[in-house]
Amino acid sequence: MKPKKTNKHFPDAIAVPVADGFEFLNVSQIMYCKADGNYASVYITGGKNIFVTRKLIQFEEFLVAHHFIRTHHSYLVNPDFIKKYTRGNGGYLVLKDGSTLPVARQQKTKIMKLIPKI
Repeated sequence: MKPKKTNKHFPDAIAVPVADGFEFLNVSQIMYCKADGNYASVYITGGKNIFVTRKLIQFEEFLVAHHFIRTHHSYLVNPDFIKKYTRGNGGYLVLKDGSTLPVARQQKTKIMKLIPKI
């Protein structure tokens, strides 16, 4: 049996700096990231969030290769966890865990492209 090929350009795990070192997260478990000034909170499956000493832009640079989308100035979302989009001024997203996240008017087009045409 051949070993599984890995893509070295886009690893499946990310090391996030926390107060006492680094925590390693599987990218597929990250639901969304939220900006908090010069820091960010990473929300993962299981209801856990991790406060990290990095700006959201630094996460975006890495996670955009994993199809994460910037839905708002303060939010970076894994589209695999989007359950519902509600229209409005910009609208908002409902994630599979029940979280609601705002969508900026400028980002509405990105969200609409995610919705399959029927």
